[in-house]
Parts: sequence; C-alpha cells; structure tokens
Amino acid sequence: KDAGKPALLSNAAVILNILDENDNPPVIVVPQLCNFTADVPASKFTEAGHLITVVRATDRDTGVNAELICSIVSGNEEGFFLIEPRTCEIHANASLDNVPHDHAELTVVVRDQGSESLSAKAVLKITFHETIENHGSVTDQGEPSLDVSVIIINSLRAICIALMFIMGVFASRWTPADKLNGRKVFVSVCFSVGGSDEQSNSYLIFGSGTKLYVTDKPTVKPEVTAYKAANSTSLGGRSALVCQASGMIPPLVQFSWKREKNGRLEDLPPAEVEQLEIKEPGRITSITVLDQGDIYSYKYLCEVNHEKGKVTGQNKIEIRGPSPPPPPPPRWFKERLLCLMYTVLIAKSLAYFCGLSLLGITRKKGRSTNSTPAN
Repeated sequence: KDAGKPALLSNAAVILNILDENDNPPVIVVPQLCNFTADVPASKFTEAGHLITVVRATDRDTGVNAELICSIVSGNEEGFFLIEPRTCEIHANASLDNVPHDHAELTVVVRDQGSESLSAKAVLKITFHETIENHGSVTDQGEPSLDVSVIIINSLRAICIALMFIMGVFASRWTPADKLNGRKVFVSVCFSVGGSDEQSNSYLIFGSGTKLYVTDKPTVKPEVTAYKAANSTSLGGRSALVCQASGMIPPLVQFSWKREKNGRLEDLPPAEVEQLEIKEPGRITSITVLDQGDIYSYKYLCEVNHEKGKVTGQNKIEIRGPSPPPPPPPRWFKERLLCLMYTVLIAKSLAYFCGLSLLGITRKKGRSTNSTPAN
C-alpha cells in the first residue's frame, strides 16, 4: 500500500511448504520384539513361495522420510528366504525341508528413504517344526492375534450400555410416580464409566448406582420446620439456620433458603452460605451458616423441594445484624464551624484592641489634668 491519495495497494498469496526433517527412526511393531529379537515358528513342509512371517514398522516422519524398505542383511547366506522390500513379507525361496538345520536366524533391517537414512533392526529366530498344523498357524503370523478376553469384556460393556440406555428411556417415559400393581415406584439411574489399559484391559473410573423405592403408601409432602440455632456471638459473628423436613414419602428432598429484601424474596448467594445435611430415619435436617458481615435485619424463609411439590416454611426467621455506623457530618457543617471559630477569634481581637485603645486614652487625659495646676 502506497501513501498517495487515493492509496493504491496490491496483494499476493504466499504458499509455505514446510519440509519434513528426517529425525524419527523406524519402529518395528510386528512381530513383538524383546531385546530386538522375536521367535517365529515355521513348518518344515513349507514350499517355495509360501508366506512365513511379516515385518511391520511405522515412521513418524512424512513423505520420502516415511517410505520404508526392508532387507535381510545376515542369516540368509544359503538363499532359503526371500523378503519383499515394500511389504516386508518374508517368503520361502525354496522348500524348507532342504534346510540342514532345525532353526535359522535372520537379521532384518528396516530403513527409510531420507537423505540421511535411519534404520531399525530385528533378529528373527525361525524354528522349524515337522507338524503340518504348525504350518497352517504360522502363515498368518503377521496379523496380530485376537485376545478372547478383550472380546468378552467389550461385548459385556456393550450389553451394559444398551441396558442402561433402555432403562433411561423407560425412566424418561414414566411419570415421577407410576403405579405398579397398586405400588409406586421411584427410580433414579446412574451410569458407570470405565476405560482400558494394556495390563488389565479394563478398569473402573467410578461405579454405578440405582436407587429404587417401592412402596404401597401414597406420596406425602414433608412437614417443614425452621428456626434459628444459635446467636452470632457463639459462632464468631455468624448465624446458623436450621430447616427440618419430616414425614415425607419418598424420603428425597432438596433444601433452599430465601431472604426478604425490600419486600421481595431473593435467593441467597452461594458464596455467603455453608450448608450441611443430616439424614435420619424419617427426617432430614439442613443446617445453614450465614456470614453476618453485610446482613442488616433480613428475614429468611426455608423452602423444600419434594416429589409432591414445593413446601415453604410457615415462619420467617429474622436476623438482626450489627447496627450501621452513624452517617458522617455534612460538609457544610464543618465549613460553618470554621467560620464561627474565625468570627469569634476576630471578635476577641477587636475587643482586645478597643480595650487597649480606651486604656491609653484614659491614661493620657489623667496626665494632662495633673500637669495643668503646676503650670
């Protein structure tokens, strides 16, 4: 953009191609290695061209740096094995019945195609068996075997999730109190969440719980009683309110407090209260501790939420906080007080000056009177 009037400008699109640096070596994942060594069974009746095993590796680089080439660097001096460079599949180059030994050790190197090539090495100890059954089982050595326990655990987990989903659907369709053969059922469903790791295949993060209340009694509202527990002196400047709900069916309630401010009810801020619930047979008690720092004669009302509806306490609890400090004197009062003080000081100064003047005049007249007869 130039500085002329009108200003003219032009733009251009710049495409940045970030080149990958070959800084990650290949990692062999199949077969599983222990100290860079893996045991591979093979049948002695394997004919030429049949698959023996597969070497699989990964590389975190991209592009040419992630292209891998496999090769056998030692152990294949007699040429009984052949490896595909791209797929890393090891085949029999001749009938293994002609191998004079009962085992062979092949050193396989997986190398990337970067400018500064990086590689990984694996030593495959191939053991030859004379049973044909082993031959059928080793042809798929490159594929990871399925763990039956993992399949069973995943199947059970899927069944449990399906059952929980069905229970949640039925619970959402039911009314809060559906009749079942003259009885009322209250159900709350919680789901379980789990995970898995390499050692135990599964672990539990937190458990599941289902509370089931079955009763032939009708739903009954709670009786709510509220009162003040202690004065602010014993609680270090704070007040305690007690709300008790009793005689309700089912025994599940939720407490809340409201305060009357300027003739209207408002909810208490959560930061100003500390609440504790005590559950006993047939009743539940809630103790709420209020910070009395900014309370000035509020009236508090207890509300209880129940399956039957909301129940409000009959009495209002009044808490008188500390009296507010006296208002500061108005500004004009100080100004008038200063004016009055300066006026009094000026009046005193004038009175003192007038007194001294009269005293001086009186003395002069007395002296002049005494001096006249002498003359």
